[in-house]
Amino acid sequence: MRNILIVLVILTCNIECLCQSIAFNKTSISTNENLEVIVTLNSEKIKNIGIFPELKGFVKKDSIIKNNSAKYLLQPTKAGEFTIEAFKIKINNQIAVSQRIRITVTPGKHFSDFFKNDEDDNTSEPVTTTNYRKENLRFKPTEDAFLYLNYTKSEVYVGEAIPVSIALYIIEKKADKYDFVDFEKNYAKMISDFKPNNCLEENIAIEKIESENVSINGNKYLKYKLFESVFFPISHRDVHFKATSLPLSRQKTIGKDRSVLVQLPSLSLKTKILPKSNINNVGEFRFQEAITKTSVKSGEAINYILKVTGNGNIANLSKPIILNNGKDVEFYETKTTTDISKINGTISGTVSYHYQVTAKQSGNIALGNTIIWPSFNPVTSACDTFKSRITLVSNGDQAVNNQIAANHSDDFYKIIAKQNKSLSSIDSNDTVKKWANIGFIMMLSLTLLFVFKRNKNKIIK
Repeated sequence: MRNILIVLVILTCNIECLCQSIAFNKTSISTNENLEVIVTLNSEKIKNIGIFPELKGFVKKDSIIKNNSAKYLLQPTKAGEFTIEAFKIKINNQIAVSQRIRITVTPGKHFSDFFKNDEDDNTSEPVTTTNYRKENLRFKPTEDAFLYLNYTKSEVYVGEAIPVSIALYIIEKKADKYDFVDFEKNYAKMISDFKPNNCLEENIAIEKIESENVSINGNKYLKYKLFESVFFPISHRDVHFKATSLPLSRQKTIGKDRSVLVQLPSLSLKTKILPKSNINNVGEFRFQEAITKTSVKSGEAINYILKVTGNGNIANLSKPIILNNGKDVEFYETKTTTDISKINGTISGTVSYHYQVTAKQSGNIALGNTIIWPSFNPVTSACDTFKSRITLVSNGDQAVNNQIAANHSDDFYKIIAKQNKSLSSIDSNDTVKKWANIGFIMMLSLTLLFVFKRNKNKIIK
């Protein structure tokens, strides 16, 4: 019996381990790469997950939770060998445990690494022609190296998405002379100084900084995208991206370097107020709804789902508005699930709102009179309100019976309804008190008289 219990315990532990796992994508990365830690829940979607622990030698940059997995992007703080001890994360009331792992971090590539002499390349592969993508900037560059803020809108509505990116441009013929200076520290400061105060942010992680060949005004440059994010203004104040900078080292002569500070000027975008103050959902959205069935009995509970899909601040959308809840139909929220995708500088995804719905009376019940979801489309500058197109056909007496007492009273209740509703206190009514005392005295006298006559007859006999 003891052996059977031990086997059962081992099987239970193995089953739980199969339900969730923690995996690392690599064991060797460079300083300008991200280490990915993926937490997977195989049996169900992720509803809640604990705080990711701090790992020595790494800084968490971003996290993406999608369906049944959570991906964490970790930036190494320096080159070296790092041992990550086993750690735990609570996920959907289960405990996921990692394995002890050793990560090797090598120095990242810098600008000079992208240039090699053809003599050093012993391969016999044919030389390919480099294609340069043409770019039009808002100004004509005058420096060999500069920062540039890419944005597509000069004015936005409150809540509207503002995709931005910061890129470093270096003229190709001199790019091998430049290098980063304490990149991790200076990069973090540059981004911290840049961000606006009155916006929510959805960061789009850049897993590896790579060069891109571009042409500007006929000159050839190497472009390095350093930062990409989407901001959502939360107030009517203008969005102010603050000036920032990044230091580089430039080799002037052999054995001598000098520091160069590339600047990014400030930028302000005008913010427009929404036409209606009660709208919090801004973006381009599509709707789908599903219900267990439309023919129900009064009082019967069924399931209803509203799916909202589109582009916008998916993580912070407001829930549907439930009007007159409980009058004709009752909505009870069961859960909300979110699926977010970050691709090509846009935030898109789907939010599903789950409800339990109960018809409160018989007849046809239009759900559009109860559940609505208002939004604003910044592309068309138009307000839109989703209303359910589903109509329930409710029959049966379960909910109607609740009204029987009010609609079909018997004679007893009719009599009560006609009576005077005022209350009288017996103690305060002298007339009632007087006649009650007289009645009591008369009853006592008659009783004593009866007992006296009965005893007298017994004595005479």
